[in-house]
Amino acid sequence: MTYQVLARKWRPVTFDQVLGQNHVIRSLKNSVSSNRLAQSYLLSGTRGVGKTTIARIMAKALRCEKLTIESNPCNSCSACLDVDTGSSLDVVEVDGASNNSVENIREIISNLYYSPTFGEKRIVIIDEVHMLSISAFNALLKTLEEPPSHAIFIFATTEPQKIPKTVLSRVQQFDLRDIKLAEMKQQLEIIAKAEGFSFKGNVQDTLCGIANGSMRDLLSLVEQLLLLCEDRIITEETVRDSLGIIESAKVKLLVNYVYQEQLNELVEELESLFQSSINLEHLVFSICEELFLRLKKALKNSSSEEHFLFESFSKDSAYILDSISPELSFKALMIKLAKRSDYFKESGVKLKNSNVASGLPVQRSEHQSEKSEQSVENKRSKEEEIHEGEEIKVTDEVEVKEEVSLPPVEQAAATKDNEEESKIKLENENDSHASKEEKVVEEKKVQSWEAFSEWLIEKAPALSSTIEQGNFTTNESTFLERGLVTLKFEEDSSVFYEHIQETNGEEKLKIFLAEYFEVEGEKVNLNIELIKEAEVESFKSMANIKEDEYQKTLLERENGLRESDLIKLAEKMFDTELDKVIANKEI
Repeated sequence: MTYQVLARKWRPVTFDQVLGQNHVIRSLKNSVSSNRLAQSYLLSGTRGVGKTTIARIMAKALRCEKLTIESNPCNSCSACLDVDTGSSLDVVEVDGASNNSVENIREIISNLYYSPTFGEKRIVIIDEVHMLSISAFNALLKTLEEPPSHAIFIFATTEPQKIPKTVLSRVQQFDLRDIKLAEMKQQLEIIAKAEGFSFKGNVQDTLCGIANGSMRDLLSLVEQLLLLCEDRIITEETVRDSLGIIESAKVKLLVNYVYQEQLNELVEELESLFQSSINLEHLVFSICEELFLRLKKALKNSSSEEHFLFESFSKDSAYILDSISPELSFKALMIKLAKRSDYFKESGVKLKNSNVASGLPVQRSEHQSEKSEQSVENKRSKEEEIHEGEEIKVTDEVEVKEEVSLPPVEQAAATKDNEEESKIKLENENDSHASKEEKVVEEKKVQSWEAFSEWLIEKAPALSSTIEQGNFTTNESTFLERGLVTLKFEEDSSVFYEHIQETNGEEKLKIFLAEYFEVEGEKVNLNIELIKEAEVESFKSMANIKEDEYQKTLLERENGLRESDLIKLAEKMFDTELDKVIANKEI
């Protein structure tokens, strides 16, 4: 008898044998039992979760002569056997990748209108339907919407996002989920018992994790490992040698080195691992899983460091496998995480695994301790003298230096120099404080409508943008003396005039005017008007004035570029003239 691989030998033949897709199976069984059938179905999901298998079981159930009470095909009648062997004339299975042209679809549609040879239904299964061309999809639309009464389409795909929405709106879509690890492990034990092989250690969990929800991938891995085992016992050592899987203990060791910032040990361990030809993809997944477990454990306490490590690793590892050198990129990432203290040193952040945060004593020499204490005392004495407002004479520096005996003349000269330097420093500090105070006073004294508009941007951006479409026609001095101010808008900007009145903007503007110009709110008399015809030519809104100034600045910059020495040199070198200058708008 011809050998059959495990994935085909153990492929489900009834609805009840399908793993992990109860939400889909229940819907399809109910539709078969109640005879409420859709004209087309779409099964989507990752590889090896049962899309094509469910499509074939559905085809058998719709044509089965001895359907069971649970709506499962009997798998013994001629209709079921024909589907299993692929010899049924009324069940057409097509590969969308190799039959993706308009001609292929037209041929399927033309044959679909003939009545079935026996039974009630003709079924068309198109696998990898997303591979059809746009023209092929368009040719299929009319038949999908109004198919013959005996025809049913069943589509399967791994990429439903590539299918046109016009097709998706005409089908019932079922999303198949990844098979759970517990269900895969249970099914693997059943197959192992029936096929006469066994596992040693925690191999099942490792293999199911690598398969990542795909039963076909799992059985293919098992079959590959059985070829290495003479006694049909799959061990952890066999898995590591064949698939390059890293031990969980090694993963924890690497993560510990990262947490403890042991760079030398980390680099040595990484070199050793890559010499043994490990599977980098599995290593990245295993470390990410270990970091997440530590993050969960640290949630009750401060988990900022664990969160940083997990987030950094998960983000950076996304491009590692596709980089030019995945191995070097991975090593660089691990070293970066282990040296995280260096990245936070400048900002003063203390990590839990650093010496300071872990409670380790920081050793200092006696000279450094005395020096720091004397420095603190000197600073305190200076602060007290400044607060008392007394005349300050500084004879000692803040940092304590070793005393050196000098001759009397030199000592007197040095003392005099120190006094002069200290006086100069104090004078400079007083001058800087005075200049800052004068600057603040000058800023407060700027009382103009332009300055008020700029100030209002931070206080009320929406109101500021509204009044910029108009302009104040009253002189600032008149407003300060009498409290009268008029804000006018053009006819074209009447929407802003109406908006400021409808949104209580007038009262808000009075409050901001009183606050900025430091006048009593009761004295502010604000009038908001539309300009008259005689004022149209002379009136300009604040927005127009800003735009004119902006364009003027651009023009000056353009002229400056034209006259620059670099441009002149380029014109001379290439024997040409500058045609156009586009100045950068960010000035």
